[in-house]
This record gives sequence, structure tokens and C-alpha cells, in this order.
Amino acid sequence: MVNRRFKKMGGQLMDEPLDIFLSYSRDDSARAELVRDKLEALGLKVFFDAEGIDAGAEFPMVIDKAVRSAKCVLGLWSKSALQSRWVRIESRIGLDHSKLVAAVIDGTRPEDLPAEFYNVNVEDLTTFNGQADHEGWVRIQRAIGRRVGRQDLAQARTARAAAPPPPPPAPRYEPSYEQAPTQSQRQSGGGLSPLIYALIGGAAVAAVAFFVLRDGRDTQHTAPAATEQAAIETQAPVEGAPAPPTVTDDAAARQRAADEARAREQAAAEQTQRQEAEVQSSWTACNAGELSVCRRLASAYPNHPIIGRVNARIEQLTQPVAADLSGGWRGYYAQGASRTNFAAEFRGASGEFRGRMSEPANFGDGSSRTLYANVAGRTFADGRVEFVKTYDGTAGVSHSVRYEGRISDDGRTITGVWVLSGGRDQFSMSRN
Repeated sequence: MVNRRFKKMGGQLMDEPLDIFLSYSRDDSARAELVRDKLEALGLKVFFDAEGIDAGAEFPMVIDKAVRSAKCVLGLWSKSALQSRWVRIESRIGLDHSKLVAAVIDGTRPEDLPAEFYNVNVEDLTTFNGQADHEGWVRIQRAIGRRVGRQDLAQARTARAAAPPPPPPAPRYEPSYEQAPTQSQRQSGGGLSPLIYALIGGAAVAAVAFFVLRDGRDTQHTAPAATEQAAIETQAPVEGAPAPPTVTDDAAARQRAADEARAREQAAAEQTQRQEAEVQSSWTACNAGELSVCRRLASAYPNHPIIGRVNARIEQLTQPVAADLSGGWRGYYAQGASRTNFAAEFRGASGEFRGRMSEPANFGDGSSRTLYANVAGRTFADGRVEFVKTYDGTAGVSHSVRYEGRISDDGRTITGVWVLSGGRDQFSMSRN
């Protein structure tokens, strides 16, 4: 069960302050590496678990320390990440410490994320292939900048937003058509012929006659005739002028506003109904002993009236009980189609136990035919059993594996799954 990803790791990142903890599903490693490279190019220190853990370190403890110490947690969500327990846990820690930044990378809808992340702003990096001016990537930079104290990132802008305004149009030159008279025109009195003078005099006489006749007509009429008034009142409006408002338009606007208000009220009522149905369904599973459902319910609806019962159930389910696992056990763990047998010896009381396990050396440096591991774990009121197996260094193997199972009613069998970054599968064990 060695995790090949951790065989040649350095510990340099864990010895320095971290800017970003990158949380992602192992199925999305290629996309995550692209994001990591772009972040490091911005001068940020990134915890990327394929290279940030010392050989021999206990993986869950190192991950927990890194995600809590980082200034920002960047969660990359995808269909695969939705199935990842670790992505959810890491993002939840980031949310609880107000340092979570979230993005989808494969078209997953933000509303598909677990309920506790419904109020988180989720950016879209589905089409991001490293473009510096990608709108989703620029918003990610701004969110990270605010959390790690980088003002240059917090004020990042897209190329379109950062472009300077276009220059004002150049002043337009309008040539003047009033030309100064030439020297010959000035010498000849402006150059006007006798015919022109005659035409100007005739136009002046006609103008005087027009104003005399118009003044005489105005003294005979103090108001337009009825037929003229009717023509004025019925003439068509000037083209391009806005039409005056009508009573019908006002009524239609009020009706639209009322319809929109009713639609919003109905949507809010439907949302409340869906949430209440989800609360009741989750409470049924929680009350039946599903601890993960209880925790999700408490996180998503902290002000719901049912929260008191939920917290009480969580406390009950997380109390260790004095299940006695002392004695010898034999079992197997699966890796795909193959199985590896193991033997275990446990001792303990009050819900906690310790012990040793041994198994054939199917991996390692070949210096031993058997691998040995130390075990520490707990049992719970709902029948759950959890323990961590840490190889003791034999044959160069020293990583940790987490086991999560459930004990049978007669206390003789434990079945469940083992979990390691990059994989998980089934295990089963029975008393000797």
C-alpha cells in the first residue's frame, strides 16, 4: 500500500511560511500542476502535496498542519473532487478560517458543491490554460491577493479592464469659404458689377413690401380660425420626438412590477421548502448514526431550530466507548484485484486502543520479507472504528494509512475502507 507519489519528496515547503494550500483531486493533477506553476510564477509559496511532505512523515498530520498554517486555501472543484473526502475537509478548514478561495475546473456548477459551500463565491477556470488575462484567473488572483497581503494581486485587472481610454478625437479643421477680396477687387470697389447692384436694390424693395403686407394681415386676426386650430391640434407629431405617456403604459408597468414581486416571493418560498426538505432528510440520516451527515447539517444550517438536537447527536456519536478490541486479529486489505493478508494484536480500554500489525513485504527496498507497523485508534458509540497504521521503517517503508470501519454487533468482525492520498479500497478483519 505504498503511495508512490511520496517516495522522493523534500520537506522544503513545510519549513517556510506558506501562502497557498492547493486542494484538488488526484484525478485533476495535470490541471492542478498548471495552477501551481502559475501561482509560483507570481512569487507565491504553494503547498502541493506531491512535493511538500518529508519522507517518513505521517501524511494526515502533515496535511492538517499545512492547510491550517497557509494564508489561503485554493480549492479546485470538479466532478472527481466532489467525491474526494480530502478536498472537502481541506476546503472546510479554509472556510472556517475565512481563507478559502474556490474554483471549478471542468464545468461543474457551483450549486453542485456540498451544501456548506453554497455561500462561497466560486470562480470558473474551466477554459483556463495559463492565459494571464483569463477573467476567472484574474479574479482568483485578486481573491488570493487580499488573503495573503499582496496588493499587486489584489488590484489585478484583465487586459480589457486595464486598457487606457481611447485618445480624444483630433480637432476637425473646417475650411472657411469667406475669402478676403483680392487686390484688384479692392481697387475696383469690391469688384461688384452694376448688374449685381441692381439685383440687391430690387431685393430690398421686395422685402419692405412683404413686411408691410404681413403687418396689415396680423392686425386683422387675433386668433386662428376654428378650421386652422383643428388642423394644428390634429397634425402628426414631429418625427423622432418621444410619445407622451399614456394611462395604459402606466398600468402595464405597475402590472409588470407586481408580477415580478410575486415571482420573487414564490421563488423564495420554493427555496425555503427545498431547504426544509433537505434538513428533514439529513436529520433522518443523522439520527440513524451517519456522523458525516450530522456535521454537514450543523455546518449548513447553524441557525435552524433543529441544530440543538443535531449537536447533541454529534456529541453522542463522537464519544469513545469501551469496546474491547484486545486480542489477536487476522484480515486483508484490497488493492484492486489483489489482496494482502495481515495479522494484528490490539490492547486498550475506554474506547482507545494501540497495537502492532505485520504483513508480507510486497513493496519497499527488499531488505526484509515482512513489514511491521504501529497502530493507534478509537471505537465510537455508533459502532465506528478508526485507526492509523504507521509503518515503522522496515525495508524503507514509513508512511501512514488511515482505516475507517464498523464493528459487527457480536464484536468479532470489522469491515471498512483504508484511505491514502491517491487511493482507497476495502479491508476486513476478524478475531482469531
